[in-house]
This record gives sequence, structure tokens and C-alpha cells, in this order.
Amino acid sequence: MENKLLEIKKCECGKQHFLSTEKIVVSDNAFSLMLDFICEKKYRSILFFDDEKSENEVEFSNKMKISNIAFKIKTIENCFATEYLAKTIENDDSEIVVVFGKEELISVCKYYCALYEKQIIICPIGNFTDFTFSSFSRLYDGVCFCFYKTVSPLAIFVNVTEKANKFQTYYLSSKFIALFDNEFAKLVFKQETCPRLSDFFSKTMKDYILKNNMSLSEKNVWTLIRLGQAMTFFDETKYFYGGDKLVLDVLQSLSKNGDFLELETIALKIIVSSYDCFLKNPHNYNVANLNLHIKHISELYKIPQTETIKRMGDSKILLPDEKTRNSFGNFQPYLRQFFQTTMSKVFKIQTTFCIVENVLKKNNFCGEKVKRAFSVSATFSKKPTLLGLIMAYGFMDKLFE
Repeated sequence: MENKLLEIKKCECGKQHFLSTEKIVVSDNAFSLMLDFICEKKYRSILFFDDEKSENEVEFSNKMKISNIAFKIKTIENCFATEYLAKTIENDDSEIVVVFGKEELISVCKYYCALYEKQIIICPIGNFTDFTFSSFSRLYDGVCFCFYKTVSPLAIFVNVTEKANKFQTYYLSSKFIALFDNEFAKLVFKQETCPRLSDFFSKTMKDYILKNNMSLSEKNVWTLIRLGQAMTFFDETKYFYGGDKLVLDVLQSLSKNGDFLELETIALKIIVSSYDCFLKNPHNYNVANLNLHIKHISELYKIPQTETIKRMGDSKILLPDEKTRNSFGNFQPYLRQFFQTTMSKVFKIQTTFCIVENVLKKNNFCGEKVKRAFSVSATFSKKPTLLGLIMAYGFMDKLFE
């Protein structure tokens, strides 16, 4: 697949959409094809990143020597994706950056490239995800994980195997929570979005469910690429995530070495249960005690309360007005039915695999720690989700008791 250039100068939403990734390859020999692409481009110098020494590093070195291309190799083992790490990488005169590694390394390198105005070619391995293929990096800022606008990959090469990554499969099922929360935000908070984005996202997930002309592994990879490229094209990330990501962000902040996709399985289970219970019986509105939330977040993250206040979401989301609450009451029967329909698609995907790994034990999470993470998860939200309304109705306050 070659994009070359995709641009919409006049969209219904009033924004200009732009995508410039030149080449996307999904193949069982993607790494070798990436090396051929580099040589065809006739680069003079290359900075190559990986997160462990491997045979691919040797293949890269030999290919560059044969092609008389100057190169440097930088290995960052056990990469923890932080803004600080990206800034510590010394700038050099390399013409292009090439990355072979996990999502964390790619996020760091994209940020590095944005700092020094370099282009990047990626070949992800392991538990990569949709934003891996976007112009955004997800980095830890010392308190929590945030998205940063960086650079879009010039070219993408992905090895595909017969065995699908089950955590990627579960992760893709979480996108239906995002579709539900987008509908919730539109109806209850009257949030409008680009109609092209809305149609694209819905169609992509519908195709993922229905398309059976390729292996599950290929479907996973192509769907993640489509979603990541859409984030770049529409210059947007939050529309692609629902309330589960709010829980996931806190879980990973409390277990910084925890795997993004593995922890998503826990976040998704919590969200499905809480959304289902709340939609069945939302009870009466009881104003959330924000002071209590500020106190507990400060204790959990070990940060000053002033820092907590600075990061909190909009008051319109955390404490919705009467008009918004009435709107939810009017749409609650429809949203409940919409959620049930959405969940049938989630469960259809999840039955493909059975996750046997004990993710909670692996990350040293006890029940109390998970409860505390869930109780504060909606406080930093910049997007209206049903989880935020659950908090606004005072249900999170009960978890502090």
C-alpha cells in the first residue's frame, strides 16, 4: 500500500486533513523489505534504533555496508517511554531515523524526531498498538501518560505472523467502548465531531467484525494501522478512546513497567461492568466531592494538590449542569440498548481467545489498589464519557470510604 499524499482541504468540519506516509507494508519479511526501501531512497546516513541486539541488527549493518550508507546503531534496552529520555538522546547529522522495536521505543523516537525535525521509518514488533502508526507519541511525564504531537512515519513495515496477538485482539474490542462513549458525548453533552471521522471509525470497526478474507493476525495489524493513520489524518486521539483508557492510564501510572495492552484487559472488564450497572440503574444525582478526589489523587500519585487541580478535566465534564443531566435521563433507555448492542460485538471478538495470563498478579495489583485506581480514573478526563458521569453522580466517592 502506498499513500504518497492524502489531503482534504475543505472538510465539512472546517479543518484541513492531511496524511503523508509514503509506504505501508505488511508482510512476513517486512524487515528485509524495509532495508530495500531504505537503499532505494539512497540515504547518505541513518540512525538505527532497536531495543535489543538481534540478528536484524546484523542484517541491517551488512545491508548498509554493501550500499555504502553511513549508519549508527543505538540500542535502548528496557525502554521506558518518557519525554525526558527522548530529550537525552544526542542530536546528530543522520538524514533519517529507522526504528525496529516495541511501541515504547517508537514513541520515544518519534518525539526525538519532532525535536530535531527528522523523518522516521518504523518496523514495530511485540505489543504495538494503533497510535504506534500515528503522528502521536504516548509518554510518561512524571505523573501520568500523555499524548504528544510528534511526527508521522514516512514508511511503515510490519511483520505479520500466522498467530494473532491476543492482547491486540482484546484491545481492538475496546474500540467499541469508544464508539459508545462518542455516541454518549454527542447525545448528552452535544459534542459535535467531524462527520468523516465518525463514519470512518464506525466503518473500520464494522469491517473488522465482518471481514473474513484474511487471517486474524492480518486483520489486527491492518486495523491498527488504519486507526493510527486516521489519528494523524484527523489530528485527533481522544475520539478513538473511551472510558477504559482513563482506567488504563491510572493502572499503568501505578505500574509503570506494565504493558499497555495487557493492562487494557483489566480496564476493559472494569468499564464493561460499571457501565452496565450504571445504565441499568443510574439512581439520583449526588454531586461528587471534588475536594475528596483531589486529596486521594494527591496521595495516590504522590503529587501536590495544586498539581492535581492543574491537571483536572473541565468542570462541565466533572460536574455536569442540570440540562446535561436531564439530557442523560432522556437518552438513558436508548443508551442502555445501544450499550447492549455494542457489548455483543465486544464479546464476539473476545471469544476468539481466552486470556490465561494473570495480569493483576504480574503487575502486583491487589483488589484495594485496583479500587483506588478506578476511583480516581475519571478526574483527569478531557473527553465526556459515561465513566465521568458515574463519577459526577457520586459513585466514586463511595469507593473512598
